[in-house]
Amino acid sequence: MSDPIYIGKHCSFESCSLLDFLPITCSYCKKIFCKDHHTPYHHHCKDVDSVTPPNPNITYRPSEPCEMCQLKDLTNVLCESCQRVYCMSHRTLEQHSCLILQVDKVEERTKKQQQVDAIKTAKTAVKGVAPKRRGAKSAAVERKVLLMKMKSKSEGPASVPFTERLFINILHGDGTPPPLNTYFHVSTMWTVGRCVDMIAEHLKLRNNNNRANMDALVMELNGTPLPMSQCLANLCESGDTISMVYHPPS
Repeated sequence: MSDPIYIGKHCSFESCSLLDFLPITCSYCKKIFCKDHHTPYHHHCKDVDSVTPPNPNITYRPSEPCEMCQLKDLTNVLCESCQRVYCMSHRTLEQHSCLILQVDKVEERTKKQQQVDAIKTAKTAVKGVAPKRRGAKSAAVERKVLLMKMKSKSEGPASVPFTERLFINILHGDGTPPPLNTYFHVSTMWTVGRCVDMIAEHLKLRNNNNRANMDALVMELNGTPLPMSQCLANLCESGDTISMVYHPPS
């Protein structure tokens, strides 16, 4: 059996020489490099006329499998729209049927339906017939559109895995109407207190919850304050609207 110390190849980049068990061959100079220097840009390849620096706006996720085909590759990237990982073959929005495209389609259908409903309402008003109330199905579609929009545009900590995210609409501001709203995601494992601290830090909200005799920043759902010690995911669900409200000291 071969000595384990001789398995693999040393990186050809002069300042590296790392022993890599899965070395990569440059397609231009045919030399062996480690995962950090295998691109022509990173080892200053002399056998290619010009090299393009890596795009700083692209987040590479080589250790995570593609959401579509489960391929693990050094070129796997994170889609900024749906926050999922894809390979070279599935990285474009069209190739993986990105959530943002579905949102646009649903929004377009919803707008057309609203226009049709408006015309019907106008006609019934002229005839003196009361318009029909919006049904539960229409409300469910609107909530689905809102949730899809939240998932594609939410702010929040990137460290929270997509499958563990709770998506909420945050109403906040300085107390003067109208309030600002921000789509935000937190972890389904976090307590209300931790969510308050995270949201306050991200949105630059005044937070004096650790000080005595000061206004407390609390979360309210439908006007009801949420207990700080309980898990937020047990009190609401993705798609709900949460208000950040200051309560005077008791």
